[in-house]
Amino acid sequence: LGPYFQWTTDFDINSKNNISSSLRINDFSFNSSGLTNNETSFYNDSLNLSNSYVSDFSTITTGKNYDASIDYKRTFKKPEQEWTVSAQMTNSDRDIDYDVTRTNDIDALSDKESSTNTSTNREITFQTDYTHPFSKKFTLETGAKSILRTVESSYDYSSGTYPNYVMTADTSRNNVFNYDQNVFAGYAQGGLTLARWGFKTGARYEMTEVEGDFDKSATTFKSDYDN
Repeated sequence: LGPYFQWTTDFDINSKNNISSSLRINDFSFNSSGLTNNETSFYNDSLNLSNSYVSDFSTITTGKNYDASIDYKRTFKKPEQEWTVSAQMTNSDRDIDYDVTRTNDIDALSDKESSTNTSTNREITFQTDYTHPFSKKFTLETGAKSILRTVESSYDYSSGTYPNYVMTADTSRNNVFNYDQNVFAGYAQGGLTLARWGFKTGARYEMTEVEGDFDKSATTFKSDYDN
């Protein structure tokens, strides 16, 4: 549940130059709650031990998404000759808060846990393409594109026990995860049209860089590859 906003523009600078843009914003929130019955059985030789408890949980999720883009298009006197440039940014922010109280059916003792997870997911894209007809028979197409992705997720846990439920941070479970992925690509393609046949040939190169780490540990990873 939340408001939604969208705005678009399209402007002709002149007969050969055009700029268009758009912006979309979505703000949302929703809540959930419930009860879960859990039972665990342990078997040891002839003994049959069991433990059961009830989990009373509630979750609140809030967030905001927005997409922004701008595009430029240039045409020329020569038919089919065209140049385009575009940029786009997508961003998603989300907060998830939950509380859970677990009550043991055997001794009626309970413990409480709460958690906050804040995450951001952002993607930025740049792209340009150019088409040039050298003649009615031969056309060259070229272009380049980059996609930059960044993800950050921060999560905190705290817990407390019956009867006072004094909440204490659980440092062993608190952390921040960072992730980056960058993709760079370029292509060129030529098309030849003859009387009865048409031919196209081209090449495309793509390089990807991936990196991630946790702030409170030495766990990191990195991978670069190309196609």
